This record gives sequence, C-alpha cells and structure tokens, in this order.
Amino acid sequence: MKRTLLALGAVFALLPLLGAAPAKRIEPMLWLVGGTWTADASGLGPGMLRIETKYRLSSNGSFVRFTTAFVSTKGAAPTYDGNFYYDPATTQFAMWYANAKGEIVQGPVAVDGDITSLLFESGDPRDGKPGQMRVVLTRKSDDLYIWSLYNLTRDPLKPIFSLDYRRR
Repeated sequence: MKRTLLALGAVFALLPLLGAAPAKRIEPMLWLVGGTWTADASGLGPGMLRIETKYRLSSNGSFVRFTTAFVSTKGAAPTYDGNFYYDPATTQFAMWYANAKGEIVQGPVAVDGDITSLLFESGDPRDGKPGQMRVVLTRKSDDLYIWSLYNLTRDPLKPIFSLDYRRR
C-alpha cells in the first residue's frame, strides 16, 4: 500500500512537468490539408482542363503528403507525389516529390505567414532547360491560394505563370 501511494505521488509530482504536448513542427503547413485543391489549367495547353492537388497529414502527424494530377480531355494523369516536412538537421521545412517520370525533386521550403516558398532545380516548363525554380504559394483565405512559378535563373521577378487554387 505504501509503495502504491509513493508511486502515485511520483506520477502526480511529474504531471506539471509533462504539460501540454508540444505542437508538431509541421503545423504551419496544416492549412493545406483536406479536400481537393483545384486550379483552372485550360490556358496551359490544348486539352488541359484543371490541376487537382490533395494534401493529407501522414498517419503519425509529422509530414504532409501531396498528390497532384493534371486533368485533360483525355482523363487524369497522376503527375507529382511528395511530402512537406520539417527537417531537424537543417531546422527548416523541406519538400521532395517524384514526378511521373520517376525523377526526384527536392529543396528547402520557407514559411513566412501566408507566403510559402519552395526552391528547387528543375526543367523550365516552357522549353525543358534546367534552372533554379521557385514556387510561391500565397494564401488568400482558408480555401484559396495563388500558386506562382518562377525561373530564378532567367527572370527571378517575373512568374512563368500563376494559378488560383480553390479548395472543394
């Protein structure tokens, strides 16, 4: 009985030290999770209709997985599958994804309020020439963000194109 009381006393003494569980480091990316984000892509080429992106929280809550499909008059083509995560080694956010060709693209992610920037090496969608690319997500509301692609190698101030993504 005495041991039980001592054990209970020790547990209760440690409770204040436990406090609330610390916030997950991925928290600044959680506003993206849920529903399907859709952008009108009809201006990107013949037969293109829209781009659909889904963001889901991983089962352990430590990263956000995204999948992107290009939808055309011929159907949906799964194009990108990747993750946003917090990298404790660099103390910053990062991302990586595989494209439909199986190529891995990765880079740092900066979150500053409603602006999220992704930096990576990739081919320019206009001609395939490699360059340093930046995607900027500008959150306008809980259900709208502007996605803009820049080629930093050619013209760092002018987006190649921008899309309005709406959650449905």
